Amino acid sequence: MGIEDRRNPRIFLASPCDADWGRIEINGCEIPCASVHDVSVSGAGIAVPLDLEPGSSITMRLTAAKVDIAIRGSVVWKRSDPIRHGFPTVRAGIAFDAADEETCYLFYGLVRSSAPSLDAIAV
Repeated sequence: MGIEDRRNPRIFLASPCDADWGRIEINGCEIPCASVHDVSVSGAGIAVPLDLEPGSSITMRLTAAKVDIAIRGSVVWKRSDPIRHGFPTVRAGIAFDAADEETCYLFYGLVRSSAPSLDAIAV
């Protein structure tokens, strides 16, 4: 496996986070059984029980630590993943809207300090 070339370091969640700290919305609808696997200031890796197409808009909302912050992004890649929670799952890479750089950094910092079981390794 080769070394990935990334614009920003990302943090991997030791166990993927779920609705305990935030939620994933597509077109204003909350997606059940969605999880976040990794986060950077420029995007995130997610798993959802529905097929996402590259270019689709997505909103991630952090509701932990007494905050409610939303960040918009778009799907840049997808691949099929094993069945989770009884549903076929799609892994997807999300690129956050770079026009909202301040929110990107705030979202990343809050996830890093709020999400349970964060792996301390930044890659």
